[in-house]
Amino acid sequence: MLNFGKNNKIKQFQIYKLDNWFFRGSLRTKYFIEQTNLILNASMYPRMDKESLDQLKIPFPTINNHQEPEKIEKLVSIITQNIINKEEKINEKNKKIDELIEKELKENQKSGNNFKYSYPKISEIKKESRLDTGIYEREFKEIDFLIRNYEGGFDFIDENNIKGGNTPKKRIFDIGNLWLTPTDCKRGILKNKNLIKSESYNLDQDSLVIVNRSNVGETFLFKTEYFNIAHHNQGMYRVKINKDKYAYYVFILCFFNSFIFQQYINNLSTGSTFKEIRSDELSKKAPIPNFPESKQQEIAKEYYNKIDNNQNLNLDNYLELERQRNDQLGIFQLNMEIFTLREKLEDIIDKIINDQNIELNLNY
Repeated sequence: MLNFGKNNKIKQFQIYKLDNWFFRGSLRTKYFIEQTNLILNASMYPRMDKESLDQLKIPFPTINNHQEPEKIEKLVSIITQNIINKEEKINEKNKKIDELIEKELKENQKSGNNFKYSYPKISEIKKESRLDTGIYEREFKEIDFLIRNYEGGFDFIDENNIKGGNTPKKRIFDIGNLWLTPTDCKRGILKNKNLIKSESYNLDQDSLVIVNRSNVGETFLFKTEYFNIAHHNQGMYRVKINKDKYAYYVFILCFFNSFIFQQYINNLSTGSTFKEIRSDELSKKAPIPNFPESKQQEIAKEYYNKIDNNQNLNLDNYLELERQRNDQLGIFQLNMEIFTLREKLEDIIDKIINDQNIELNLNY
């Protein structure tokens, strides 16, 4: 166990000799976060000063963990780099989806129609029955024009396919069903994997889960391949996927999470502190452009693209092969594998702390 502080030359030397990625990986674990919380909560005015840093410790592998401890250090290092690479790829692929959607819309407009902005008329306000300015602003109307003037036309989600959620009467956060709330989803990824014990569930087959409160329009793919069953609360809708049109539904998810549509639905939804959209508004006022099937598949592949795991990995070839595979994986797979690797990292650090044997297993 190494001290984090820099009050003597020995500590400085020890910290310097640590692999940078091993160090960063340790900082990402619950062990380090819990240390920090204990130190900060013990202070009248919580802050991380030099004296506090001296109390922090970094678990370091020894021969009790492996006969060659430096290999465990490298294992933590390359897993950490793989996690960070996957996070970077998620950002890159989301950016590419934004570019593909905006390019397709702007380059394929019906000829003879040009966007012209004008202030709302009383008749329009009466028709919409809304006094808030969101749907009358230039930004909203310009995006609305792009979608409705798309040469391939547009469509809507059938309201009969949109189902609401609810909060179970009894739930305990523990190993069991997946528990989904609006704050857990962002740009198609699951930020928190909350597991609960619950007697009820409302997700038992592949579905799109669409946030209807707070961060409205954020959409996540629920896959029974990764989670058997799940439950989502009233802040989210679910839309069951037609297996014959899987790529289309994944395209809808990508479109809903895109920067251009998030701007649109933010104006379409109502409320000041907490935005909200009803199912009838989502089905009648949130148009989805009918991109060609090839374009839908091209976009969907950036989000959902399953690739076989690498075989015969070792400490030397792991990063190169994993980075190549990360280039091909979809956002969804990258997201799920990040959870797996984080759990693996937590397990390794826990075993280092408890002087337990660690196997050099690179598979997941």
